[in-house]
Amino acid sequence: MRFLKNINVYFYFFIFSIVIVAAATLNNPYFFTEDDSQNEYLGFMRQYGESWRNWEIPFIAKNILVGSNAMVELQRAIFAPHNIVASLITWRVRKTSWL
Repeated sequence: MRFLKNINVYFYFFIFSIVIVAAATLNNPYFFTEDDSQNEYLGFMRQYGESWRNWEIPFIAKNILVGSNAMVELQRAIFAPHNIVASLITWRVRKTSWL
């Protein structure tokens, strides 16, 4: 019975969410398909891959506007073998419209 009382509230929540999704999609058609990794992590990975390819240790991201000290970035783990391989792969793959 309580659910039937609040059905108007759920209806308004549904309409509000549809409006938000429509506004986001009209503003940017790729709003829900673009990943944050292409804006943040792939840039760093490409930079680190370029450093590894030149036989340098990527202590710092040189060509990125917000470049930072890679040695204190605990979330990057630049010396992990799988991250070294991933950075070399992302350096090798050219940027496409979806990546």
